[in-house]
Amino acid sequence: MIPDDVIPGFDCVESKRKAQAEIYEEIRGLSPPDEIRYFEAQAIRGPLGNLWRALHERDETAESESLAVGEKAEGYLPRQMSEAETREIVKATIAKLGVSLKKDLGQVMKAVLAEHKGKVDGKLVQRLASEMLG
Repeated sequence: MIPDDVIPGFDCVESKRKAQAEIYEEIRGLSPPDEIRYFEAQAIRGPLGNLWRALHERDETAESESLAVGEKAEGYLPRQMSEAETREIVKATIAKLGVSLKKDLGQVMKAVLAEHKGKVDGKLVQRLASEMLG
């Protein structure tokens, strides 16, 4: 069965070759950045141009909104303590708990993280406590 919208005598492969040859002639001699601009312009002018523009605008809007949210959030987040500050806290906690063995690492971690939640980096606390409990 032949579909109703078939054009008699139309050669799809030949049409494709002709379109490719036309495009090749138009972009021959263009630099890679110029080729990109050419294809972007074709996409905008083509049947899917509105979709392409909408997606492009959405991506730009999402990126700027994401940056704005991140900047606002920084003002509300607690400041992370420096390594030197964290070192002093870990040292004081070890002294306060009276521990000195590597097996006490979990106890030190629990105490430091509970007292300074959101202000210290857990991995840093673990590394420093592990070094001090050697």
